[in-house]
Amino acid sequence: MQKITTTIELRAAIALLEEKQELQEKQLKEQFYATYESFKTINLFKKVLIEVVTSPGLMSGMISSVVEMIQRRNRESKEKEESENTIHTIIKSLLKTGVSKLVIENSDSLLLLGQYIIKRIFQHKEKKDKGEE
Repeated sequence: MQKITTTIELRAAIALLEEKQELQEKQLKEQFYATYESFKTINLFKKVLIEVVTSPGLMSGMISSVVEMIQRRNRESKEKEESENTIHTIIKSLLKTGVSKLVIENSDSLLLLGQYIIKRIFQHKEKKDKGEE
């Protein structure tokens, strides 16, 4: 800056500095708003997502990791099914045998129980129908 010797030069310098200050204030507000927007959660998430998608090494690494995890999970579930399969088969056959034996030995009792339940259901309904008329 040069030396100011007159009041006109002083006023011109002050006006120039005020304009510069207003411009800097406006730029600072815009920069603050841009920074504030960039730190919002959704914008941070967008940035990370874009970086992941556009980065070829990271994307291929993630894909291979996901494929390995799925294969490991499928392998573990198959092993678990095979180990439990024999136990389930034994339990199922025991239950089927027990239920069939129960039905065969007590068929008359089960028939009477079924008839009793049906009578109770329809008699209750018939009583309601007669009460409404």
